[in-house]
Amino acid sequence: MESALQFLHDYSLASSVVLSLFTLNLLMWYWWEKLSFWWLNVWYAFPVIGKESRLSRDDNIIQHGDEPWFTSEITLCRDYYQHYQKFERDPSIFQKSQDYLKKANETGRNNLHLLGWVVIFLLVILEAFGFSYVLAGYAIPGASENLQQKGAMGIAFIISVILVGLTHFTGHELHLNSLINTARSWWLQKKDAPNRDSILEPDNMIDFESTFMDRDAPQYKQLVSRLPKTTSSYYVTYLTAVSVIVIAILATYVRGQVLEQQHTRTVGVEQTMGNGKSDPFEEAPVILQSDMINAQKKVDDDAWQSEKKGGWGTFVFLAFLFMLLQIFGVLIGYKTGFAGKDSADARKRIDKFKTVAEYDIFYRVKKEQIVAVAQKRLSNLQQKLQKYVQKNSNEQNRQHLANHNDNRHFLAFVNNMQAHVPVKKQQSTATEKNIEERSSQETDAVMEARIRTEIREAQMREKILKEMERGQDEHID
Repeated sequence: MESALQFLHDYSLASSVVLSLFTLNLLMWYWWEKLSFWWLNVWYAFPVIGKESRLSRDDNIIQHGDEPWFTSEITLCRDYYQHYQKFERDPSIFQKSQDYLKKANETGRNNLHLLGWVVIFLLVILEAFGFSYVLAGYAIPGASENLQQKGAMGIAFIISVILVGLTHFTGHELHLNSLINTARSWWLQKKDAPNRDSILEPDNMIDFESTFMDRDAPQYKQLVSRLPKTTSSYYVTYLTAVSVIVIAILATYVRGQVLEQQHTRTVGVEQTMGNGKSDPFEEAPVILQSDMINAQKKVDDDAWQSEKKGGWGTFVFLAFLFMLLQIFGVLIGYKTGFAGKDSADARKRIDKFKTVAEYDIFYRVKKEQIVAVAQKRLSNLQQKLQKYVQKNSNEQNRQHLANHNDNRHFLAFVNNMQAHVPVKKQQSTATEKNIEERSSQETDAVMEARIRTEIREAQMREKILKEMERGQDEHID
């Protein structure tokens, strides 16, 4: 620990820079979607050298769908369509995700959040500091003290990372085994319970897209068809248990040897320093000298025994704390993550939503916000194009195209793009029925929010039409 603190003190500037860059990258990764959309708007609105200003001087024409468009209009719409696409969500995907997680018996589970990874990273650092102290004197025999400390820190960090991986995968393995055992328990509870040593037969045709196919299958069949295997195994668990026990024993033993070594060095130094001094008992009578020497030796032995017991007690406590940390890592792995083949993807699609209505409303509002911003930017570009074409071009087709843009709005671009993309929306009758049942269970609050969203959508479209009409009126004036 002291070596680590000394390192941070000696390289405080470099450590601050590295920590700041790491934090900045982490925040950018977490808010990347919002940052990228914000930067797109800033870059388009930037005066003179902004993208909108540069595109307003491009009057080339291209065919898009059934209508001719300016290439600059297409470029702008494509830039915003990339963000619009991210919020294109089919409500049936939500239904499939819910159904898959329910049948995989993993409803309510989540992957490890960012805060959890930060905690694990801190635990790795703490474990590395502890191991570096243990290995400091033995990592690189014969090397300088500074080199030994660096080598011990590197080896300790590698050991800590391996332990975190082992405990995390052990938790996943135990979770998968619990699901397999649950499926087997349900299987054996049937009236025609098969031989306990028989192998469960999954339906390998079941995946995320076909999750509704086995709605009439027994519950154990639904569960086992979504797991990567049907038999329990504990290879990672055994490896982790052996590794943790061996490391705990060896670390405790090495700590004990370091304590013994320090005591031996202390005694040797005291004896060496005592050789140059007079004997404190030489003035005492000869008959008492032997008793006094024995008494002093007993005091020293008792002090050493007390120190050794305290040291070993501390080392045993540290070993116990080390094992508790590994158990904590196993529990984190057991409580987070997914065992189902497509469960992680299904949970990612559901995100934070509880109903189909919430899911649909959220993404529709997001799309409306992007449409509003994109349309405003497109209208500004079209006004600038009108002025540029009137001033720099005598071609009638360009003049006509610049003056008549009522059919060239962002929603028209979106419809053209989606019309040329093959859509896989072949839902079964059961899926549609399921969606209708879910929709009929909307709460009053959700229904009210949906109606308000539909009203806002109609108002937004009316606003777009008015903006285009106003632009035409301004041009006529």
